[in-house]
Amino acid sequence: MVEGVIELPEGELDLKLSMECGQTFVWNKWSGKPLYEDTSCRKFYKVHGEDLVLLWQEGTDLYYRGTMEEEEIYNLLNLDVSMEELEEELSRDEIIEEAFEDFRGLRILNDEFFPTLISYIISAQMQIPRIKRMVNRIAEKWGSTVAYENQEFNRFPTPEELAQASEEELRDLGMGYRASYVKETTEQVLDGEVDPSKVRDMSYPEAQEELKKLTGVGDKVADCVLLFSLGFHDSYPLDTWGKKVIGEVYPEFEDSRYWKVAEDMREYFGEYAGWAHEYLFHWGRENREIL
Repeated sequence: MVEGVIELPEGELDLKLSMECGQTFVWNKWSGKPLYEDTSCRKFYKVHGEDLVLLWQEGTDLYYRGTMEEEEIYNLLNLDVSMEELEEELSRDEIIEEAFEDFRGLRILNDEFFPTLISYIISAQMQIPRIKRMVNRIAEKWGSTVAYENQEFNRFPTPEELAQASEEELRDLGMGYRASYVKETTEQVLDGEVDPSKVRDMSYPEAQEELKKLTGVGDKVADCVLLFSLGFHDSYPLDTWGKKVIGEVYPEFEDSRYWKVAEDMREYFGEYAGWAHEYLFHWGRENREIL
């Protein structure tokens, strides 16, 4: 067992906000209650491959326990990105500065490719808690378990494991039409049609087009997967609130074409445009009266 504490500067991490902001579906609450429905528990865990890590924060200290080394935890939370440098990089206008101040410590997570891909494929027209419940059911039904401290924890299935699921079984989980997308995409990944290790080395446009080869993956899903699991910090997913913020605050970038708006926002905010998206998303939801 590995355990320790990472001492962080003030404002460098808000673990609870980062976990509960809606970007991840692979982390869980240590309480055993749903990630997006239990607001009291501040301990989070995930099964990553054959490893399990438990995280909790007290003040500026990040505590960890499990079978994962500190270097890996830095990678999971993108702790190599300095909040001070990020704020300086994103300071383009008063709105993003206000958003950064209000949600300081919010970090883009670095989740595994396949669970993130499947999560966002099934996310279409679903509310966040329902997506998380469905991801958990997939893990329970087809994933293997990892033992830790006399307990067993479900791991999201590998492509090989999920390929054993029939489309009918996936539909029985409540996926509807998305079941065929999940089934076909799983087989595509298993066949090596898209290799995430190669996607990481592509330019953003190449990477987006590569992911769109997968069934059920359009611009938004591709951008979410690029941002939340493949290290493309400039990827700018366009969602409902994001579009509303752009229409209200950045009308010069408003356009009916997804690619044009996303491209303009990437050019405006630079290499950490995806982080700007996440801050603006929450700023927009908190300021609904002006949207």
